[in-house]
Amino acid sequence: MLARAWLAVLLAFGEQVGGIRATTLGGDAVALINSESGKYLDFRNYVQPYLDHFGVPYSVLDIATNAIGTNIGRYALVIIGHGQLDTNHLRLDSQSQVTLSAVVSNGTGLVNFDSDLAIGGSTPRYQFVQDVFGFGYSTNFSGSNVTFPATEAGSQLHYITSRHQTNETIALTAGMSLAGVTLPQSAAAVSSSSGHPFLIVRKCGQGCAVQWCSYDWMAVAVKGPMAGLDDLVWRSIVWAARKPFVMRGLPNFATMRVDDAEGNFWWAHVANEVGLKPFIALFEQGNMETNTADLRSLVTNGNATASPHAFCASTFIYWNHSGNANWPDNVMSNNIYQATQWHASHGIPISKVVALHYSEIGPNAFPGMRDWGVEYVTLKNDPGTARTAPWLVAGPFRLYEPRQAGSPPLPLFYADFLNIPGHPELAGQFFNCVTEIRDDASCAEWCPDSNVSASIGRGTRQLKRAFDSMALATLFTHEWYIHPTGCVPGNQAITTNSWRSILQGITNNLAAYHPIYVTMDYACQYVRATRTAKILSSDYDSTSGEIRTALVGNSDVMLQIQVFTGHDSALTTSFGSVPPFSGVTNLVAARLAPALAAITSLPNKSVQLLLSGVPNLNYRLDASTDLVNWSALASFSNISGAAQFVDPDAINYTQRFYRAVWVP
Repeated sequence: MLARAWLAVLLAFGEQVGGIRATTLGGDAVALINSESGKYLDFRNYVQPYLDHFGVPYSVLDIATNAIGTNIGRYALVIIGHGQLDTNHLRLDSQSQVTLSAVVSNGTGLVNFDSDLAIGGSTPRYQFVQDVFGFGYSTNFSGSNVTFPATEAGSQLHYITSRHQTNETIALTAGMSLAGVTLPQSAAAVSSSSGHPFLIVRKCGQGCAVQWCSYDWMAVAVKGPMAGLDDLVWRSIVWAARKPFVMRGLPNFATMRVDDAEGNFWWAHVANEVGLKPFIALFEQGNMETNTADLRSLVTNGNATASPHAFCASTFIYWNHSGNANWPDNVMSNNIYQATQWHASHGIPISKVVALHYSEIGPNAFPGMRDWGVEYVTLKNDPGTARTAPWLVAGPFRLYEPRQAGSPPLPLFYADFLNIPGHPELAGQFFNCVTEIRDDASCAEWCPDSNVSASIGRGTRQLKRAFDSMALATLFTHEWYIHPTGCVPGNQAITTNSWRSILQGITNNLAAYHPIYVTMDYACQYVRATRTAKILSSDYDSTSGEIRTALVGNSDVMLQIQVFTGHDSALTTSFGSVPPFSGVTNLVAARLAPALAAITSLPNKSVQLLLSGVPNLNYRLDASTDLVNWSALASFSNISGAAQFVDPDAINYTQRFYRAVWVP
């Protein structure tokens, strides 16, 4: 709740004390890059996809062509976007570094992805890094894992790492190079790698700063996206940024996808009991004829969605799997017709989502799916290729990585528009939306079984991974893991009681995330809107308390944006709503109660504050940190109206600043 936020407002007193100086501060970020650096493409390849995926509102400042000015202090956060920002100091001169140090000290946050910090392992390369962090240096190290020590009071984890378990270890696929740094007492390594600092935090004046000692892990060859470390990126951004800070993010949508399904559908009804609304990818032969009435009820009542997946295990609709080729146009037309008639004759609406059997589809299938009203697919390779072909090049995380062949056991999240070879008229009509946590189990999916505890563990970990990565969380499996089917017989069935216990266990484990259970149709529509609508900028007016946000693009659903206030363990998240729009829209994302309405001077060096914010709140008053000889002022509780205090040093009001702090 925003009214519980920690809110600070700087107030300047003039000689004729009588009003507030309005202060407008940016609630967005600026990313510093250098197009002359040999590492600048690392921003495009690794860091920028995360900023876009999380919906961080940011501008890019190329220091090769634009000097760093004092106006950089309007931003809530400065992001150093890649390694070797300016090793020769051709662009990052001494004045620019003084400016960076000053804006951080004055409250702008810093997240530094540049880990090339020293010359020869001993001489600091950048003065602003020394001003902010105060590091000592040694030679670089190689790390093979990432661990999470308790660094806070009560053996707690830091905000940035708190989605993990204390002393949890995540193994890397290959080693990453770590900056060799030693920390001053005022800094902390909230995450380590092979015993060396990996992620460092420090407070500098009024600002918060984060140093990444490596971003090598972002490459799939080392670990890669969706592999358990993504939360460190967005949480380091949020922790460091001056508050209030605005980011789009993604609500914790929870979906369920079950492929190769024929029924019966008792398992879907149990899923409904815990809130899940399954997407059912159908085998439209096998046992389906005996289960259509139940499926129709599930779909028409909004408790599930369904679409043609294949006719049976080896009878494909959209691709000639045995021949590893497109179906001829006449065969494809007939397949689409059969599927159309099947749904029409049984009164089962076709979902806007189609999950491709073996992730295989010919380009000539898309016109027919368009006629069904399909808008979303779940592809991992290009249309017109087998699943053993190189992976699909698409966002957010597989735009620049070297392609791997086949379906590797790597976690994935696709959220991007699909190009259909040979069909330019379909450009922008199909959106690829799929999450698979393929590295958690040998089956490369959830694959529940009669081992209730193990099934709960896999499902919990996979949904949690997606939530923490701000990706669409999908409990994905095949129906023949739940019970034998006509097309895939022979598997051992899970009992109804065990199935219920599994789903209840998973949803209970994730209750702290407050999951929002939605259909796959709605979830994909929402994810698509996060790619077509973008936050341009955000700012905070301390006089009115308004957090104003501008967005550009278009959205056909109500979007949520996240507003972060507070600090450290008191950091809180609230949500603003963005109605559907097209073009540019400006809105007030949230309102924080204005701390003060007017200031008047009184005799005997006293000052009266007229508080016009929300009544019955607690306030305390402090001086700006750049002033000396300041004595503590009283706290005011449950004030609605005037409050008076005495400042024994307030002789020249032109030099005096006060901070009114709204206490939760």
